[in-house]
Amino acid sequence: MLTRPVPRNSRLGCLGLTAIVVIGDSEQKLREVFGNDYSGREFERKDFLDYEDKGLMFEVNKEDRTIMEINVLQIDDSG
Repeated sequence: MLTRPVPRNSRLGCLGLTAIVVIGDSEQKLREVFGNDYSGREFERKDFLDYEDKGLMFEVNKEDRTIMEINVLQIDDSG
């Protein structure tokens, strides 16, 4: 798996974090990294790929199938 450092001038980069996928990466790369175990929702211009168990949701551009937005969600650990 390829990773890349997050730019130091970004909010995450200043924490020394490494990104596995970033905005602009392909949906194919996203699936290679996180697999096909997600729930999806389709809309006219974008799709949402929700990796609930990982606390991540990705907004994917319908036209070119690239990541437009990455959302970090709280994982329900009550169960």
